[in-house]
Amino acid sequence: MELIGDRVLTTLLDEFVKAMLDEKDKKSEYNKSKCKKGKLFSIISTNFKQAYYWENGKININKDLNEEERIRLVVDYIACMTDSYALNLHKTLTGVRVP
Repeated sequence: MELIGDRVLTTLLDEFVKAMLDEKDKKSEYNKSKCKKGKLFSIISTNFKQAYYWENGKININKDLNEEERIRLVVDYIACMTDSYALNLHKTLTGVRVP
């Protein structure tokens, strides 16, 4: 079970962090873009993103985040996932299960 959990978390972190730091998509809007970053960013719930923005003194949810803020948002989001949600998202992202 520990190895499966490690694989799931590692894959989720790799996918989200790589997408958030992708230089070619850096100027695109996260939530309106058709790029991989936009699709993964849209998976993060609006309520979670809004709470993150308020916590960091930002009000505009569409404001471009710096690199550190993007990574922190992803890490916090993944850390808050339940085991079953993380496993289901992993299956969807790796193509094991089609949504």
